[in-house]
Amino acid sequence: MRSHQHTRLVALVALAAFAGACSDSSTGPGALQPAELSQVLAELQPSSLIGALSSQISVAPVAGLSAPAPSSCSFDAASKSFVCPNVSVTGITVTRSFTLLDASGNAQSQFDQATTAAVRLKSTFAGTVVSGSSTLTIDQQQESTMSGLLTGVHVLDGTSLGHVKGTIGNGTTSTQIASTVATTFDKLVLPRSPTGADRFPASGSITVNNSTTIGALPAVATSATITFNGTSKVTVTITSNGHTTSCTVDLSAQSATLCTV
Repeated sequence: MRSHQHTRLVALVALAAFAGACSDSSTGPGALQPAELSQVLAELQPSSLIGALSSQISVAPVAGLSAPAPSSCSFDAASKSFVCPNVSVTGITVTRSFTLLDASGNAQSQFDQATTAAVRLKSTFAGTVVSGSSTLTIDQQQESTMSGLLTGVHVLDGTSLGHVKGTIGNGTTSTQIASTVATTFDKLVLPRSPTGADRFPASGSITVNNSTTIGALPAVATSATITFNGTSKVTVTITSNGHTTSCTVDLSAQSATLCTV
């Protein structure tokens, strides 16, 4: 039963990641020709990439995190990146920096709609969240790159690795928990329009790997990959406890049936 629940969860968060990346009409690729830096940074925000179920695909509390204002970030010649002010979200310190890249992958010292081909955003999250009798220590790093800014066809690549450990309190008892969530966006071609038949990624994939230990129970490791083809019907492949299965999920259905292991 416990493995079954984790399997459904990891498949669900992979779908949620897609929904969050493509549902905002104000930041979709169709609205970015030519691209504006503030809109690209908004697209690259963890909360925008992850969507409504961010708490299940990211160990850091990123749902309320807004994109940095480009004017607030200073260019650092040594790293060839723009360093943004630290912010705090529910006890977690967030550091962010971004790098502007031309078509050859060279770093730029200023944004240019005519020559900036990609933006790479690096974020870290670190701190401790205390809620009632529960205490969780969080450490997460994320790096995402949005390319295709010169063509209007935005392609997302990125990775996120988060660790959380601590105790979950319930009345007079507490349970130790440790969890690692790793997410990969691989050549995800974002839709040019947030509505209509072409609102789904043309290609690419999202993979979510989760390993969780609760109390003295053995760790449960689950992996789910969702592969896109430009239609609402996507392939979801899940591996749990050494067993792999796959199914087709229709993202346009109000109640999608997820494959289970």
